[in-house]
Amino acid sequence: MIGRGLLIVLMVGMLPLSGCLTRASSDISEPVDIIEEVPLPVFPEFNLKDHQNQSWSSNEMPYPYVAYFSATWCTHCKPTLGALDAVIPNGSLLVFNKDGREGNDDMVKWHTDMQNELNRSISHPFIHAPEIANHLDVLGIPVVVFVTSDGIGERWEGLHDDVDEIRSVWEGLGGVSVVTG
Repeated sequence: MIGRGLLIVLMVGMLPLSGCLTRASSDISEPVDIIEEVPLPVFPEFNLKDHQNQSWSSNEMPYPYVAYFSATWCTHCKPTLGALDAVIPNGSLLVFNKDGREGNDDMVKWHTDMQNELNRSISHPFIHAPEIANHLDVLGIPVVVFVTSDGIGERWEGLHDDVDEIRSVWEGLGGVSVVTG
């Protein structure tokens, strides 16, 4: 008898909660706030010289372009550079050195070392740019930044050696890939 009374008390006590088990009405007459589109972060302006003493300026770069951040001593970064080199055409990939410490600014040596280690000629500029890396909070390497006319389209950190993935993102941003054959 006590069990039946307890059951009745519990059922009566739960009646006010019964509305929580039904779906809310789909009244769409209430105004909905429109979320404004957030602008993409902007890649910093630059005017720097590469390993051949050629000037590279953010004002003269065609969109899209790729900024690849690494360091002269980074051996695990090579596969990413190799994959980028296979997809991104000359003039659209900038190889930036993020390491501003003394003795890490020889871009000619870094360029030559990368060509030897990847066993191919690399036509992309190698640029000493620790200030840009600091501005973009590049800590770990490698870092790949896809830059569009609207700002930074994508940013990848760590190893990315999937040529098809790079090609998909690059072409999705309007870039034309290197033709391989």
